[in-house]
Amino acid sequence: MADTADLAHNYLSHLTNREWDAWSALLHPDVIYTTPQSRERWRGREAFLRFNQEYPGDWQLTEKWVLGDTDRAVIWFAWTVGDDCGDAQSFLSFDDSGRITEITEFWPEPYDAPDRATPATERF
Repeated sequence: MADTADLAHNYLSHLTNREWDAWSALLHPDVIYTTPQSRERWRGREAFLRFNQEYPGDWQLTEKWVLGDTDRAVIWFAWTVGDDCGDAQSFLSFDDSGRITEITEFWPEPYDAPDRATPATERF
């Protein structure tokens, strides 16, 4: 099996650079992409490719870090679309041939934390 961290890095790099053929080659034909926060799911490489090709705006993704084990990887990345920006995480599962079979992605929005009783909390 290939190094899942390297595969995850390549996945984000090809996606960011819109290298659709190289990016698609990393995906299993029946890949499932899920975004739990919006409760949406795309089934199949062609549907997921089309979603990314048609997503509006000049979006950019910047890798922060990648972790991988034998059949999974996690990517933490920053994103920008116009004046909007934030962080997101992709959780990838791989088959024995090193193709991505499942992606679960979280796109959290920042929020103001409640007042806390402990003085050890630092805001940034």
